[in-house]
Amino acid sequence: MAFNTQRLQFSGHSGATLSARLDLPNGPMRAYALFAHCFTCSKDLAAARQIGAELARKGIAVLRFDFTGLGSSEGEFASTNFSSNVADLLSAADYLRHHYQAPAVLIGHSLGGAAVLRLYAGHKQLKLGRIGVDVSHTKIHAKDCEECTETERGDSRKIDRFERVISIEGEVSEELREKIVEIAGKCPVHRTLETVAKIKTVVK
Repeated sequence: MAFNTQRLQFSGHSGATLSARLDLPNGPMRAYALFAHCFTCSKDLAAARQIGAELARKGIAVLRFDFTGLGSSEGEFASTNFSSNVADLLSAADYLRHHYQAPAVLIGHSLGGAAVLRLYAGHKQLKLGRIGVDVSHTKIHAKDCEECTETERGDSRKIDRFERVISIEGEVSEELREKIVEIAGKCPVHRTLETVAKIKTVVK
């Protein structure tokens, strides 16, 4: 499915004008997604553009924007912090809700990944402490892959394996731990990677 990209602007948490792009499907619309970029990155990062394009081709519109003081957005980056980034995400979600449709999908890269987890936790009133996300990548022999099937372990080739460690300060119940893993697994980027690699998620 083809898609087109629109240039947008909206007000961030401090009132600064934030620069955004909305990747829209040319066909039927399945849902809207909100993308949060990594620390000191921008909405125009190659990975962000590729994710937006691929999801738009699958019928999911993607809003990607520059946090306050980064990319083409106004404001002072030096005066921002994690909480202000989450507030910018809320502003972006409100913009989509008022002008298009509330986002059904939250996608985050690095810092953005932690921010969308915090945003979701606040929305669902989950009691979480400070959140951190660390992702590592290795190539391993299929026979050493814990997540692989018996058939896959019989392959002689090496496979890509990602380990995502989500760290949370404070006590986390087993029920909440399972919920966090479930939420993380619903990310479209996660699902796309699962078609070509193995992913292990650990909550600490």
